[in-house]
Amino acid sequence: MRNLKNQRGVTGLGWLIILGLIAFFVFLGLKIYPIYWENYNVKNSLASLSKTQGISRMSRAKIRGLLQTKLDINNVRRIKKKNIKINKRNGAAIVAVKYTVKVPLVGELSLVAEFDEKIEAVN
Repeated sequence: MRNLKNQRGVTGLGWLIILGLIAFFVFLGLKIYPIYWENYNVKNSLASLSKTQGISRMSRAKIRGLLQTKLDINNVRRIKKKNIKINKRNGAAIVAVKYTVKVPLVGELSLVAEFDEKIEAVN
């Protein structure tokens, strides 16, 4: 019984470990969040593009230009011309955006995320 009274909480070392883990996960979150926010904007740009009237009758260059404009408005800078593939099949335009993001974490350790978004516009 006497030992239970002396145990009153977390030690200083325990708090340092807890705070260190919290700081680590906050650091990871700050590195990962912008990557997924940018991908969210890519998805929104593609969804907006799919709602464009007459897109299936437009040329590939026109579709690429519209998508690039929407990406610029959403402040997406990582997507280049080589990342956008446009195919036309059966009266539909299929627009695919495939890209890789590499973010340095600590020293030689990096985080790599690969995204492959695609829409099929029929209108």
